[in-house]
Amino acid sequence: MPRSRRPGRRAAVRLPSARGRPASGGGPAAGFTLLEVLVALVILGVALVGLLSAQSAAVRLRSQAEELTLATFLLETKMTDTQMGDFPDVGTTEGDFGDDYPGYTWQQVVTDTPFRGVREVRLAVIWSPGPRPQRLELVHFMVERPGGAP
Repeated sequence: MPRSRRPGRRAAVRLPSARGRPASGGGPAAGFTLLEVLVALVILGVALVGLLSAQSAAVRLRSQAEELTLATFLLETKMTDTQMGDFPDVGTTEGDFGDDYPGYTWQQVVTDTPFRGVREVRLAVIWSPGPRPQRLELVHFMVERPGGAP
């Protein structure tokens, strides 16, 4: 007949005995050698360095993508303004995008073409994320419409 446990008492847990194992050193159950631990640490260190450099590259590429996306948006906005305005005069104009987009400037170069009433509009957005300024450029040809409208 099994013994019943009294409420509030826990069952005893038996731990395996250490008999039959070598006391220390020697034998497969003794643990890892210092050399094995050092090799494992070197492998772990190399893997961590690789992961950290990959993470750093991902952050840098994300930042570059954000800058390029913003520059593309600003370029398209400025070109739309040019297209909606009067037929552009030949020459170079420059400016910035105000306090909303610090560090981003634009440059527009308008030149005549061999075709009467057609002008080449070369618009660039320039920004400096690092030591070298970056430049994104768009070229568009505008035709003068009768009556002066673009």
